[in-house]
Amino acid sequence: MIPNHDVRAIARIVEEERETLKRGMETTLWPTVTALATSIDFLARTMRVRLVSGDFIDVPLDSFPRLKGASPEQLVKMELLDSGAGIHWPDIDEDLSVSGLLRDFGLAGTQTFLGGWGGAVATPVKKAQYMVHEN
Repeated sequence: MIPNHDVRAIARIVEEERETLKRGMETTLWPTVTALATSIDFLARTMRVRLVSGDFIDVPLDSFPRLKGASPEQLVKMELLDSGAGIHWPDIDEDLSVSGLLRDFGLAGTQTFLGGWGGAVATPVKKAQYMVHEN
């Protein structure tokens, strides 16, 4: 059994972290990725959503029937909404939230993502595949 003073201390730390998350900041307990898009690119049948953090989400177009059936011209005619929180395609009446894409598809191909799994983008093939731009 945990003493009451320890439980109160833990509850206070958790509440502080929760408030930090609400402000959209990274915390020590729950690191976050800001789900705001800066740009969208289309690679073959994949939509690449670049985030403000520099990370990106690769989304198979087959996952969304309207995107799958859209022409290349319709795909590139999209708008970022709410400072990048959403994506809207007026010609095909499709709207997606970037946070939903992050939740459903996760980060892909970035050095941050690969490093988190003990990997790295070190070979020329991987660098080309993931379009890694070194600073």
